[in-house]
Amino acid sequence: MEVSLQSINYFADQINGLDGDHAQSIKNQFRRTVEYVLVKDLEKRWNTERKACLQVTLAILSIYRKLDIQPGQRFLDLLVHINPDHVSDIFQHQYEENDIAELGYWLVGLCGKLVWESHSALFLAHRIAESAFMGPAILLDCIAQYFSRSSQRIDNSQFHVVAFDALIQRLDQSKQEKWMPTMRSCRHIIPTSTKLTLMEQQFQRRKNENEKLVMYDHIYAGTAYRRDAPDQKHVCHLKVQRDHLLQDSMNCFNKMSKDIVIDGLDIAFIGEDGQDRGGLTKEWCLLMIESLRDIILIQTDDQAEFMDLRNDCTEEQAQLFGIVLGIAILRRVAIDVPLAPYVYDLLSSSDTNTQPSLDMLHYTRPGLADGLSKIMTWDEVKQGSIEDVLGVDFTFFDEKNAKSINLLPNGDQITVSMQNRSKYVDAILFYLLQRRIQDTLFNIREGFSRVCFGISGLELFTFSEWSSLTYGKEMAANTASLQRSCQVLMHAKSAKEREEMHTYLALFWSIVDDFSRDDLRNLLHFVTASHRMLTLRSMNDTAGKESPFTIRLLDPIPTSMQTYPLPTASTCSNTLFLPQYPSYDILQRCLLFAIRNGNQGFGLS
Repeated sequence: MEVSLQSINYFADQINGLDGDHAQSIKNQFRRTVEYVLVKDLEKRWNTERKACLQVTLAILSIYRKLDIQPGQRFLDLLVHINPDHVSDIFQHQYEENDIAELGYWLVGLCGKLVWESHSALFLAHRIAESAFMGPAILLDCIAQYFSRSSQRIDNSQFHVVAFDALIQRLDQSKQEKWMPTMRSCRHIIPTSTKLTLMEQQFQRRKNENEKLVMYDHIYAGTAYRRDAPDQKHVCHLKVQRDHLLQDSMNCFNKMSKDIVIDGLDIAFIGEDGQDRGGLTKEWCLLMIESLRDIILIQTDDQAEFMDLRNDCTEEQAQLFGIVLGIAILRRVAIDVPLAPYVYDLLSSSDTNTQPSLDMLHYTRPGLADGLSKIMTWDEVKQGSIEDVLGVDFTFFDEKNAKSINLLPNGDQITVSMQNRSKYVDAILFYLLQRRIQDTLFNIREGFSRVCFGISGLELFTFSEWSSLTYGKEMAANTASLQRSCQVLMHAKSAKEREEMHTYLALFWSIVDDFSRDDLRNLLHFVTASHRMLTLRSMNDTAGKESPFTIRLLDPIPTSMQTYPLPTASTCSNTLFLPQYPSYDILQRCLLFAIRNGNQGFGLS
């Protein structure tokens, strides 16, 4: 095989210098010859010499990239069976990162072409996806994951196959479900906007189906049906007191059958005016998360950016937390809780046997994860014997309960060595990421599924996307980030009015630019009901359906007025209604008063 590969490289160099009308036909003949010589041999040896075969396959792909040749179907089928760990190891030791990136960019074009061909023949969509698209997509997904861990700063969005957008828009429900295994295996290369759109489509489809079922119930019962009727069983009507928010909410959900999927909430705070058009639901989510945070989560490492799950909360508390998480995700509410992204992955995945990894542990216990990585790369020649230097056994010390946990039966009598170090690392990962939190995770999943049942698109989000989708971004860190995400609505009747409005907006942003960090947070909370802002947007959002921060300029206020109306906001649509005040001082005074005093309650009585 090595001699053949050298010959192939030689002929490829000769062909690369050709041009003219016959160049493409020569390249096609070259491809057919290569695949005739090597593919049959690779197929025979793949199961027994997988890594060696993968090296040859990647080498041939690199040649195809240089010659801009599309591989044959039989060759692409080999890629379906690649091992991501083998790919990463080969890339790390045998390829330059620039060459890997170039291969990735070429695969983006190839995958896009194959997806588009599938899009043009939707009646064969599933078969085409499995036979043509799967192989190169899996390899491209490996490249995207490789660069997510690489020191080289390459934005993973460069490996997104944008042709997925058009495909998802065209697929009906049954074909979307057929495509899910394919999309799940290459989720790192699917644009985030595509995943969000798929999630929203599935959520809306489920709501419509549930509404039909309720309507049929009314028809059979001979009663009138109204879309906004208070007896909609898939909408949970919560009347809660702020002082008893947790218990009141828990009581309301306990009255609902656990078999009923929750499509939405209708929140009413007792003693307050205000109809829930989304803003009260958003505020309720944020208050609930704040109340449940210390009950459900724990900071296990001072250096960790994310929090881990506790294992001492009650079943009801964990289920309620799952419900709130599900509602926050579907309603696009940024929650101020840095829950480890892998937890969301475990909640949304249909596969309950996900293997824990060091990457997952690094989110909540980076110090321990680094230590375990060092054990896995231990060199006894340079560092000495693990037994003598480290002297650790198969136990884990639980600091909270001040006791040592055996990771295996009689683990305190088993010393970690070079021979069993891999087993030791796996045992710690299993204990911390599965065994320790399995009851809490199970109960959170129960609550989460009451809201997110049937929305398989959630399985496509990666760890980094989960963080952006739920935790969001601290947009109040500076004015520039807030201004970039802002949409302005104005009604100017002339060019002069438009110019005056732009001048007024510049005045507004100059005032905001002088805000303290607390006032920036107050402004964001006043408009969106959250101190954080979600930065991921779907195709519908980018088309103008929803903006994370909107300013609607109102008519100018006459200078003769003695008192001035304050700015108001609709947290349902993230909109600030801003009057045009006659002076800088009045604008500054009214804006600060509104955002500092308008963050709690909706018309307290």
